[in-house]
Amino acid sequence: MMKCATWTLTIILSALVLAGCSNSTDPADEGPEYLDYSTPDNVIDNFVTSWNEMDIAEYRDVLLYTGDPLGREEGVYAEFKFYFIEDTGEGPYWGLDAERTHTGALFGGNSSPDGTTPGVESVDLRFNAAGDWSAPDNPFEVQGDEYPDGTLYRTYQTDASFYLRGAIEGSQVNVLLVRDTVRFYVIPIGEGEYRLWKWLDIDPGLLAAEETSWSNVKHIW
Repeated sequence: MMKCATWTLTIILSALVLAGCSNSTDPADEGPEYLDYSTPDNVIDNFVTSWNEMDIAEYRDVLLYTGDPLGREEGVYAEFKFYFIEDTGEGPYWGLDAERTHTGALFGGNSSPDGTTPGVESVDLRFNAAGDWSAPDNPFEVQGDEYPDGTLYRTYQTDASFYLRGAIEGSQVNVLLVRDTVRFYVIPIGEGEYRLWKWLDIDPGLLAAEETSWSNVKHIW
């Protein structure tokens, strides 16, 4: 009787273990972890995570300000814009739709439309703050767009490496290094939440031969 009881207990425990395994979730399958959007710093942290993870859903659908009211009583404001260091012939900036399209192609590992640059395999991105969060200098607008109280900006130095799936046509370059200065504006969208409103590529600095700017990378894809 003792032997049968032992076997019965073993079978029950085995079944419970198997059941637990079948219901368990591998943290690696849950995707990247993001902070809440309650502070401007968290917005930038989530920006970095979404790019390093090449997570277009978070970047496209959550992080960027879409122009929706999102609970703000005073109405809506201009949607997200990216501003180039200089006018490249396509205008001084592009808007939300272009940002989603081009970043989606980059995150998707697509080759450049002209076929000369292979798709991106992985991203290693860091931003180093070059100042504190501050209210916009102009009390009414930024780049011609009105903004609500609580809008803030901060300047960062970029340290980014884009590892390509192969070498750029006619070269041995298989990594794009972005080393320039950017300015991010975040906009409050309700009680204790922010979104990325404007991204200005403001200074290419003294780039080495193997380095480039965000403005150049944006136009590749």
